[in-house]
Amino acid sequence: MALSENVVPFKYKDEIVNHIPKVFIESEDGSEDYSWFLNAPSFSTFRVNVEKYKVQDLVNVIEKQLLEEAETKNKCPPKVFIHKIINDCIVVSRWNHNGLEKLWEYDVIVDVACANAVLRGADIFAPGILSMSSNAMIGDKVNVYADIEKNCRRGYNKKFTGKSLLISTGKVKITRDQLFKNNATVRGVGVEVDWNLSGIPKIKLPDDAGLLQNFPSIVCGHMFKNITGNVLDMCAAPGNKTTHIASILGDKGEVTALDKTKERVAKIGRLCESLGVTNVKYYLYDATKCISENANHIGPPFMTESFQAVLLDPPCSALGQRPSLMNNISPSQLKSYVFLQRQLLRSAIKALSKGGLLVYSTCTITLEENEEMVSWALKQFPEISLKSVEPSLGYPGLQNSSLSEKERELVSRFGLPRGSSVDEDTIGFFIACFNKNI
Repeated sequence: MALSENVVPFKYKDEIVNHIPKVFIESEDGSEDYSWFLNAPSFSTFRVNVEKYKVQDLVNVIEKQLLEEAETKNKCPPKVFIHKIINDCIVVSRWNHNGLEKLWEYDVIVDVACANAVLRGADIFAPGILSMSSNAMIGDKVNVYADIEKNCRRGYNKKFTGKSLLISTGKVKITRDQLFKNNATVRGVGVEVDWNLSGIPKIKLPDDAGLLQNFPSIVCGHMFKNITGNVLDMCAAPGNKTTHIASILGDKGEVTALDKTKERVAKIGRLCESLGVTNVKYYLYDATKCISENANHIGPPFMTESFQAVLLDPPCSALGQRPSLMNNISPSQLKSYVFLQRQLLRSAIKALSKGGLLVYSTCTITLEENEEMVSWALKQFPEISLKSVEPSLGYPGLQNSSLSEKERELVSRFGLPRGSSVDEDTIGFFIACFNKNI
């Protein structure tokens, strides 16, 4: 179900849309259309921890869960299948529903980040709740609204009249007092969702079975299937791609993961532990400074040309993330990413051994951070050359860039609003692969 096209998902719309390729914001008649940003992809994808689980066994588990839910709703269950090329990826379609049949007496208001997660199939966790009707008790059914313009104060105890969007209904699991009394800090599920506007289903699997991961991110991990030796993941947190690469390497190599924030490095460690991944070493370190010609010790900084492969998935403007009910990125923030990405690319190329593989990926859609970044790197570093993205999925790079026709064919764009298959209807994502020439 499409969200309202009256919602404009950018706080600084006039400045930001100048950096967005027109294919994402123009309808067939040339008018503005932001529905691509507002709606979640039609499929959920689950990357299986194949070291511990068989993919088909988890398909069977998911199918059983959805069939039981479908019987209670008197509906056909979503389809569940293994991707035809990416064999550790389970694909789940959305529920086919036409709308909400009933509104409840009580309301819950959530922040935009929480709302985006709900529209991707999540329950509502306590930190995302801004307001709850005063008389709502545990077990009561509630309507859940997103606070689109960030006007709802946490703990607000009256009927919220600001701009909002109904995104789901669910059952209360935590009382209002538990949420807000004495500025409480509460974790866990606050509302258990039983219907959401997007139709994306909830999937319940053991923590060590794998994780929900965007399809292009799963594809990105498979770039390393022919690598043996040491792989550097430069901006690794929370570790989704790190653990995937480690799984693909198996006993053929190990991953060195870096991040410059202590809390985010801890997330890498927890995910490795949860999935049982043992061939990852992770460090608190700034990846722009991770290479030194004088390095002679274990851990960063590293000697030049120390790694057979490098993944650079840098901080980016994340304009490809869907759904996005409201994005507060400012023009100055948007511009700042290009400078950082160039710094990181310099380090990545220094880290890579001759004949090695560099994978550059982003979850954004701007030309500056994608095609133009590739063009800059090719001009700046004659020792690297583009190679085709394998497996070959997604679309070529955009035409109105500095890349040649041949170069455009070698990179991959995901999420262009053209198709409806799991390979096409994804978040906005970009992958480029380079070889370092011998």
